[in-house]
Amino acid sequence: MLRSALAALLLLLASAPISAPAFAQAGCGRPTPIQFAPGTRGATVEGGAPRGEISCYTVTARAGQRMEVTISSVENNGVFQIYAPGWTDKPGEGPDGKPLPGVGPSTDAMRFVGVLPADGRYLIVAGSTRGGTTFRLSVAIK
Repeated sequence: MLRSALAALLLLLASAPISAPAFAQAGCGRPTPIQFAPGTRGATVEGGAPRGEISCYTVTARAGQRMEVTISSVENNGVFQIYAPGWTDKPGEGPDGKPLPGVGPSTDAMRFVGVLPADGRYLIVAGSTRGGTTFRLSVAIK
């Protein structure tokens, strides 16, 4: 009886929701570049992240530009983080670098609007607050 109770507890713990800080632990070895069509200031990508995994994207911008990022998902569980240029990927640990204010590992960001601090490639890490997610990630730079 004790074994079955312990097994049930372990199963319950293994199925606990993944929060934004936890999904940052996965890797971003080959992020997908987000390309804007000529003459446009934004793009939308559709993606997904199985439970406990992430999808990573990059976008190149200049200091002083204004960036707006939004994520939408059917179950309202898609969230993201954004890292300033200079970020690195530590295999098994996840992205390492300076997150932009309000969209770091300790937040469940679904929207960001802000002025960019530096020139270069920004990393956008999309994941889920619980279970897996299918999402639409929109990025605009002005």
